[in-house]
Amino acid sequence: MGSLLAPSRGACPGAPDGLGAGGADGLVGYVTDVEGDIDYWRRYVEFSKVLRRGPSGEVELAAGAHFVFGGDATDQQSGDLQVLRELLRLRRRYPDRVHFVMGNR
Repeated sequence: MGSLLAPSRGACPGAPDGLGAGGADGLVGYVTDVEGDIDYWRRYVEFSKVLRRGPSGEVELAAGAHFVFGGDATDQQSGDLQVLRELLRLRRRYPDRVHFVMGNR
């Protein structure tokens, strides 16, 4: 497993924090290969410029931002279900700004 900001974990070229400019209003966040690693997912949310934890603990998307999940959410880890729940809640809450890539190979 690489560092939080390692390119192998989903960073966009030229944007070491995994973000790049996009959309009319703002940023696009991208991550892939979380593979059920809940600690990695939590760190990503903590350092993200497009995602954050709201007062209720739910993951929220910044106004005008988009979020792309590039696949490999699970890998038989203890955090598989929690990662999936949070991704699906994001998608339901922001259906026009949360995007899933179905597979990344």
